[in-house]
Amino acid sequence: DIRRVEFANRVPVEVAEKVMHAVAKLNHSDFRTREAATAELKGYRERAYRFALKALKSEDPEVTRRADEVVKHIQA
Repeated sequence: DIRRVEFANRVPVEVAEKVMHAVAKLNHSDFRTREAATAELKGYRERAYRFALKALKSEDPEVTRRADEVVKHIQA
């Protein structure tokens, strides 16, 4: 008997590293770098989703604002 089926969104290690690097740049001092990081995360779509959700919990308001923008883009 099958009691439960779980689905996971697996992200390749290489992609996860790139996404984490982009998340880290969301609070960069350079505006263009922050904009590029936000666009990069939007480009990763679902693969960046869990990382963007985690970034929503940041204490940095710039990071949370940009992470929220990414999450809303992915959900649209």
